[in-house]
Amino acid sequence: MEQRIFRAVLKAGFDAKRMHKRYNSPRIPANIPYVVDNIWEYLRPENMPSRRHSVYASPTPELALKNASGIAVDREEYVVCEIIYKSSDLKIAQLEVSDAREHPDITRLSKRVNSFIRNTYIDADWDLRRKLAPLLTPALRRSELQEIMDAYGPLNNLITDAKGESTIWTEASTVISKDSDGEIFFELVENANYLMHPINH
Repeated sequence: MEQRIFRAVLKAGFDAKRMHKRYNSPRIPANIPYVVDNIWEYLRPENMPSRRHSVYASPTPELALKNASGIAVDREEYVVCEIIYKSSDLKIAQLEVSDAREHPDITRLSKRVNSFIRNTYIDADWDLRRKLAPLLTPALRRSELQEIMDAYGPLNNLITDAKGESTIWTEASTVISKDSDGEIFFELVENANYLMHPINH
């Protein structure tokens, strides 16, 4: 059964007939530290959507309008839509916080990585610095992070510790609650699409 989710977009340029497809190119996080995003993606269970390829939504029309992102400040410039999709076409999750940048993992993982950098990276020779530098860059692939971990044991220990502390995926739910203002995001499978149906609210 499809769960009802909503999204508000700018009226200018909106086309109700447009078939929206999957984001194949990874999105660079604007409000999440790159290193945290890299760890989240590495730890992500297969049944959870990748934030890098996701669309963000809300459980109610009111929240969709409140959380709308865009250049317009006036809410009248947005149209609220219900997202029409097939459940088999996507992976979906809802966080306990209204915005991922408020998640406690941001502080927890940032502190642990900063400690790792102070104790390891700063005094490391150039070759080791070069190997570890990608950890701090955007959209590091799982395979790339695994390659670095395999080459440098202490980084493997860091990610193991991060896994024990991180709660973003253990707390995320694949069942959407309209009584929660938690952030919703979904990732389309290959070749799937969705429509945005305007509603009155």
